[in-house]
Amino acid sequence: MDVREYSEKVKAQLLEVESESIINITACQEEIAELYTELSTSNQILYSLESMLTKFQKDLGNISTEIKSLQEQSQCMSISLKNRKNLDNQLNTYLDKITLSPKLIDNICNKEIDEEFINYINELREKLTFFKNDGKINTEHGEVFALSMQEILPELRRLNTKAASKIRIFILNLIQSLNKPKANFQVLQETKLIKYKNLLLYLRENSSESFIEICMNYNDILSGLYLNHFKVYSSSIKKMIKEDSSRYDLICFEHIDNKNTYVHGFDIKNRLVLLENLENIDPIVSHVAKKENKKYYIEEIFHSIFRILSDICTFNFLFVVDFFNMRPDQYQPIFGEIFTKTFQLIIDTLTSMLSGTYDLIGLFLILRINSAFQAVVEKRGLFIMNAFFEKVRIVVWPRLQCLLDNVLREMDLAKYLKTNDVSIHAVTKRFTQFVMVLHKTSPTDDMCRQRFSLFKKSYINLLERISNSINDGKNQMVFMINNLDYFLNEFQKANVVLYGEFALIENDFHSFVENFIENQLNEIFREIMMFRIEDNDAKSIEILLHDFNSNWKRRLEIIETIEKDLFVSENTQKDVLKRTNTKLLMKYSDFVDQVKKQHPQLSKIVVSVHSLMAEIQR
Repeated sequence: MDVREYSEKVKAQLLEVESESIINITACQEEIAELYTELSTSNQILYSLESMLTKFQKDLGNISTEIKSLQEQSQCMSISLKNRKNLDNQLNTYLDKITLSPKLIDNICNKEIDEEFINYINELREKLTFFKNDGKINTEHGEVFALSMQEILPELRRLNTKAASKIRIFILNLIQSLNKPKANFQVLQETKLIKYKNLLLYLRENSSESFIEICMNYNDILSGLYLNHFKVYSSSIKKMIKEDSSRYDLICFEHIDNKNTYVHGFDIKNRLVLLENLENIDPIVSHVAKKENKKYYIEEIFHSIFRILSDICTFNFLFVVDFFNMRPDQYQPIFGEIFTKTFQLIIDTLTSMLSGTYDLIGLFLILRINSAFQAVVEKRGLFIMNAFFEKVRIVVWPRLQCLLDNVLREMDLAKYLKTNDVSIHAVTKRFTQFVMVLHKTSPTDDMCRQRFSLFKKSYINLLERISNSINDGKNQMVFMINNLDYFLNEFQKANVVLYGEFALIENDFHSFVENFIENQLNEIFREIMMFRIEDNDAKSIEILLHDFNSNWKRRLEIIETIEKDLFVSENTQKDVLKRTNTKLLMKYSDFVDQVKKQHPQLSKIVVSVHSLMAEIQR
């Protein structure tokens, strides 16, 4: 097919399609007209909706404005309501505070005081507090009461006067009831008085004269009660003192028997248990102890008194702070006199009991107990007893010093103590017992330590005076060594550390040991100990060596025998012998070195240091 034919064919087809399209359009003309009509109707509807929505939007804007207005009105009304309620509450409170109901007046004036009465007093107290603090109006002319308050104020004052008078009489009677015979006033305080502490608070705020009167009355009543209680107790308990000590409890006295090594007054026994269980050991029940015919050491008596006194002072302090509604620091100025007479009674009792005692241990323990209880009550926050504890020290120390001075004086004055025995003297055993007491019972303050240092010097002087009665100088040193060694060993066995000047006794001991060793070696190995190479020629040194070689072993045996015989303690025997041999070896070694250096031809006859050492160690 050529192009022309194909073109004609396509053209014919296009005409055919065009004709069909015209026919189809003509057939759909009515439908298109209907569709146009429907579109027009839809447009009108949409225009109508748009108008409606625009109007609705405008209406919504108006509603939002109205809602905001309503919210503002609601907030204003809420504030107004709150203010009205606050005002109503204030008015109710004000009216409640400034009005006195007939029931309140009748109950306060006519009702007996009980727990319900306290509620009425609390109500009245609130009204009075309101009048004092909240009911005044500040003006340019000063503080004034509202007219309504001015009308009720006279009645309120009269009711306050009536209530204060009624409470005053009631509380005074309660306090007076503590003074009844055989009444357990501490139980009454805990069970009866404490219930009415709010009444005292009322008086404190609204009737200071009545409050002060009650405080003074409480002071007087309790002061007398405590005084009588301790007067009866102390007079009963002081008859139970066990006295093991006497004026003869001394370290030494003239013509002392060397067998008399034990001092009753220096025997601690189990008396330190009291210090270890200060707050756990119960006080002595006097009537039970009397019935059982028991006896107690003086420190047990005063432990019992101090324990009861500390507990009562603590109880009264806590009760007063609670009952009288006051701060702890207000106690001393107002109620500090309650125990003044009781404290003085105990001080007087202590003074009279100590005037005739020779119980050194008891006096030391009283000081320790006194300090311990002071620490206990201070831990409880109670400082009103500090002056009392200080007075106890002032009373105890003079008697204690007197007894210590007696012991010291007898040591210094002892003149006729003689011995021929180098073993432990009775004086040392008694002195050791005495110093053990000082270390275990005495306080640790400087005053004690300084005073005790005098005893060390006196003891050494006493031993030296006794040793002077021994003719032999070496034995004098042995006597000193044995006695000082016993003293040190006793403290070591007891696991007690020596303090102060007493610790220096060990230096004295070693000094005497060194002197003894020097003396011993100078006596037995004199030629070696005193040798000077420049003072000897070869011939004299040769003679010296031959003499040494002939008997050096025997001389070592003599040293060992002497030292075993002289020293009491086996450990000291070994120690002194070891130190003696060590010093001999050092001196002999030096001697050998000098001989070999100056006279080498004599080396063949010199006993070697090794041989000497081997013999010592054998």
